[in-house]
Formats: sequence, C-alpha cells, structure tokens
Amino acid sequence: MHKHELLIPPEVFSDKNARELARIWAAHGKQYVSFISKIWDDPFVWGMFLVDLANHAANMYELEDGRNRYDVLLRIKQGFEAEWDNPTDIARGRIVNADKGI
Repeated sequence: MHKHELLIPPEVFSDKNARELARIWAAHGKQYVSFISKIWDDPFVWGMFLVDLANHAANMYELEDGRNRYDVLLRIKQGFEAEWDNPTDIARGRIVNADKGI
C-alpha cells in the first residue's frame, strides 16, 4: 500500500461482484491511469461513468466547502470542454494483464 493510496469504500467488501474500475495517480507532473479493460462493450457507458464521477466530485465540493453542486458541475463541464477542444496532453498507454500482475 502506498502512503497516499485512497481507502476502499467499506460497502465494496459486502458485494462479491464488486470491481475496481479505475485508478488515477498524479506523479512527475502527469496522470497515470489504470482501467479495467473492456468492462463495458459499448464505450457510451464510459461517458455515463464520467458524468457520474463529475457528480461525485460536485458532491464533495458541496459537502466540504458548501459550494452549489450545479455551479461546480458547470465548472467541471467547462474544464471538460476546454480539454476536449484543446488537449493539454495526449493519452498514451499499454495493455497489461491484470490477472498476471504484469
């Protein structure tokens, strides 16, 4: 376990079908991402996943800072659109076999 690794939500342990979907780290000024490979056949579902993630982030700002969640969601959307239109980086990666740990 890394000293900055986030905790697993306790509800996960009671679901035998629970899966980790993604891990995102900031290191050396970049993002490092691990995804579960092709958990969904249709990439459309990744769009739904990203909106759900944005809603969780808005909830965090609302609970921790008292910010209006809809204002936060609008700001997240603005950031998404800015990055979509003018990417600050190009995602690169490789496929690893999670079952074999490589």
